[in-house]
Amino acid sequence: MSKVINPLSADFKAHLRSTPDIYLLLTPELIIVDASEVFLKTTMVTREQITGKNVFEIFPDNPNDEKADGEKKIRASFKNVIENKAPDTVGIIKYDIRTSQSKGGEFEERYWSVINSPILDEDNNLIYILNRSEDVTKFVNMKKTQQEQVDSIAKLKTELGRNEKEIYDRAQEIQLANKKLHTSLEEISKHQIVKSNLAAIVEATSDAVIGLLPDGTIKSWNKGAEKLYGYEESEVLGKNLRILYPLERLQEYTEVFKHIINDKSWQLETEQVHKNGHLLSVSLTISSIKDENNNVIAACSIARDIAEFKKITRMKNEFISIVSHELRTPLTSIQGSFPY
Repeated sequence: MSKVINPLSADFKAHLRSTPDIYLLLTPELIIVDASEVFLKTTMVTREQITGKNVFEIFPDNPNDEKADGEKKIRASFKNVIENKAPDTVGIIKYDIRTSQSKGGEFEERYWSVINSPILDEDNNLIYILNRSEDVTKFVNMKKTQQEQVDSIAKLKTELGRNEKEIYDRAQEIQLANKKLHTSLEEISKHQIVKSNLAAIVEATSDAVIGLLPDGTIKSWNKGAEKLYGYEESEVLGKNLRILYPLERLQEYTEVFKHIINDKSWQLETEQVHKNGHLLSVSLTISSIKDENNNVIAACSIARDIAEFKKITRMKNEFISIVSHELRTPLTSIQGSFPY
């Protein structure tokens, strides 16, 4: 007998489908309810093919890979979410996916970074599991073949340029998604179900999402913010966002809130301060929230830790520099051997 699935509001469904990340929504029985458009494109399936089906029926392990354990790890993660009603991070796993029939239907090697999070109702009952994945196949393969890049430096530089464009495009997509989120927040008082679902997404995301008054006073603080900055929610509510800024960047804080009061968004890469005092490299977006009379009544700060990305980019640049030097050195030795 099929189990009745809690209905989704139109706003929640639209937000889920349009988000620029890879999201899959499941019931506690692991039945697929809905997915983002990016998920469908990435996994080469249609919404009609997967809705109402068990997730492992649609996405089984690669039968041609005797060492495949992706399904086992994902099942264990779902079990932890169901039992603990708390997010569970799988880390990077190998989980191949089947290509479309037009491409032969064969399995394609993929690597993923996965976080599964619970969505609870007002009575703390688990109603959905939100699966968020990032396709890290390119990164894993690059690490595997890094030594082979000596003969293709020009290609690597091109790839780096493409990655920078992808980062810019992704930032634009996040900004657009933020605007949609703010529009939904303005309707909270009219649609209680939207409030519940949007709050669940904010809590489920790994990004630091902070609700603010126009003067910078902190009014809300999600789990992502606790993880990034080290403060518990009770330690920061009612305090000013300035506590996250080093002294040398307080002028930047002042400029940000000038823009917020004038109903402008602010997006930048900057440094903020962890509770223990060390500096954090973050990608930061702060946007204003208006009421029905077009007055700025609040702001939303969304931050993402980019320290690992900067580290990888620095390693790539150092690698290119070393290899370029090594390629030039033999030519210098040869020129030095001639007497003319």
